[in-house]
Amino acid sequence: MLKNLKKATTFFAIIFFFIASHAQEKTAVDSSRTDTVIELQGVVISANRQAISPIDIPQSISVYGSEDFRFYNPRSLPEALIGTNGVWVQKTNHGGGSPFVRGLTGNQTLLLIDGIRLNNSTYRYGPNQYFNTLDVFSLEKAEILRGTGSVQYGTDALGGAIQLISKNPEFSAGGIKLSGNLYGKWMNRDMEKTLRADLNLGTERFAIHGGISFRDFGDLYAGGDLGTQAPSAYDEWATDIKAKFIPTKNHLLTLAFQKLRQENVGRYDQVAQRGYQSYFFDPQERSLTYARYTIKGNNNWANEINLTVSLQNSLEGRRKQRENSKLLSREEDKVDTWGATFELKSRFNAKWTASSGLEWYSDKVGSRTEILNTSTNEIQARRGLYPEGSTTDNLAIFSLHRFESKNWIWDAGLRYNIIQVDIQDDLFGSVEISPDALVGNLGLMYKLSKYQRIYGSINSGFRAPNINDLSSFGSFDSGIEVPTNSLQPERSYSGEIGYKIFNQDVAAAISVFYTSLNNLITRVPSTFNGSSNFNGEAVFTKANTAEAFLRGFEIDATYTINQKLEAYGRLAYIYGQDVSKDEPLRRMPPLNGMLGLNVQANANSSLRAEYLFAGLQDRLSGGDISDHRIANGGTPGWNLVNLYANYSLSFVQLGVGFQNVFNEAYRIHGSGVDGYGRSLWLSVVLAF
Repeated sequence: MLKNLKKATTFFAIIFFFIASHAQEKTAVDSSRTDTVIELQGVVISANRQAISPIDIPQSISVYGSEDFRFYNPRSLPEALIGTNGVWVQKTNHGGGSPFVRGLTGNQTLLLIDGIRLNNSTYRYGPNQYFNTLDVFSLEKAEILRGTGSVQYGTDALGGAIQLISKNPEFSAGGIKLSGNLYGKWMNRDMEKTLRADLNLGTERFAIHGGISFRDFGDLYAGGDLGTQAPSAYDEWATDIKAKFIPTKNHLLTLAFQKLRQENVGRYDQVAQRGYQSYFFDPQERSLTYARYTIKGNNNWANEINLTVSLQNSLEGRRKQRENSKLLSREEDKVDTWGATFELKSRFNAKWTASSGLEWYSDKVGSRTEILNTSTNEIQARRGLYPEGSTTDNLAIFSLHRFESKNWIWDAGLRYNIIQVDIQDDLFGSVEISPDALVGNLGLMYKLSKYQRIYGSINSGFRAPNINDLSSFGSFDSGIEVPTNSLQPERSYSGEIGYKIFNQDVAAAISVFYTSLNNLITRVPSTFNGSSNFNGEAVFTKANTAEAFLRGFEIDATYTINQKLEAYGRLAYIYGQDVSKDEPLRRMPPLNGMLGLNVQANANSSLRAEYLFAGLQDRLSGGDISDHRIANGGTPGWNLVNLYANYSLSFVQLGVGFQNVFNEAYRIHGSGVDGYGRSLWLSVVLAF
């Protein structure tokens, strides 16, 4: 492993510094160019809750943009981010996918849509499937903020935050304009059939965009001689609509609704390895409704005001039955989340801007379980995974500031959070806790030239204990979990230094980071009714027992060779250690990266060839060793070659993808399903 790490690091370092030095020379020669960084790279909003060019952010951020969605036609949102710098996507099941940001996932990585939290108080530790409850067709781009996010958006952002931006309706410059798309996609071996339709209606003051998707996913067909992995098939439908209205000058009202439902989402690993006759998430559903009113003014203190109210509903059903058992378990968890955000953006002068505000979220949890005897049809009601009616209230105040001078950029912010968790549990007793947290960040960037920056940042983060931590009663991969009544917030302290360069030919960044994790909530042996075993499985509960650290580096570089040829590469390495146990942290991603070549054959067609790789991961924790999803001795390294092509006319766009060209058998570390075998997909978009 160390030998491979040295080789890969040396290789990428040579490429990176060659590109950087070459770009510096080109900058001197081409100083008359008028292209701006914003024109080259667009803007992101997640880092400071303001629209800022990526080169001027003293933190690491990746963007998966609209062009990426269009070109790759990803089957799911988790699969879209595979290969994105600093993100490792684990797939427990084909209908899931959990992004690891700097080694952390689940309730330690924050997910947002249009600035609204997706994470709720039932998000569990470790990989989960909720990232796949967003329709890829409804999204414009994804911004991945690595190593920070708690100051900007609150609890859970220990590893970072992923902000998803939904598509906006388009206004018309004059009159009424109607446009739309009809999309279809097919994948061989019956692995995907997709149909999507969307429409946009725009006038000068009103615009609305909406769409509906129907998707049929067959069982995954893996590489090598692994073959079909069943059950992994599922069905999905989704709809989204967003409207914008300008009632008067400098005022904007946005209304949005989105919903996705998946049915019969199989857990292949549980059936193949854990002794289940059947195991399904059914249904898996999420909906979001929100309204946002924006006022733009000329006042320095109130340059822009945003008021957002939202309601999010999630529903997770589980249907499972052990082999040789007549008992069918049907579980259902519902979470209703109300939210409200007041945000005030200020521009005190040309060099000092700020974003400040108040946030409130309130979760109410419903949970039930029933056991059906398939022989007698008798039904027995039991306590759900969580106590019925449990609630969490989350209130925060924050202020983020940005200072710019000729060569220096300062980012600084503070957030104070108060969280109230109220659990009324007839079986284990009631619990009420009120944790709070004060977190801050500070970033400093120096402009070496118009195109180059060096920076450093320090960030603190937290994750408040939630209803899942405190009250979960049920099975997990290693046993049975019982509730606890006393937990404190998890804490993180991270720092990084980095270098960025963006010009007309080069877009590159390198960063080195370190994160300290304290007061981590882990599962520890416990008892239920005086016994350390229940139904033949070990009993655990949660406690603040662990301290850990993460360190690593990330490299991302794109070089435009000429108007038709572009090369790019990414490399990420992370080392995680549980100090309390003196062993590796669980599910640490291996050394991984990508090399790619993009060919713009002509104005209508383009080709891409990509090589993705991951090293052997044999640094295993005790939990990894006992995890049925991880092979004895660790997860083998792998090498993939994928090919893509795109052809466009005025109203037709054709796409093709040829995945895993050499049909390698592989598994992403920690996953419960293997990767695609050699496969082909075709897509067509008809626009009007």
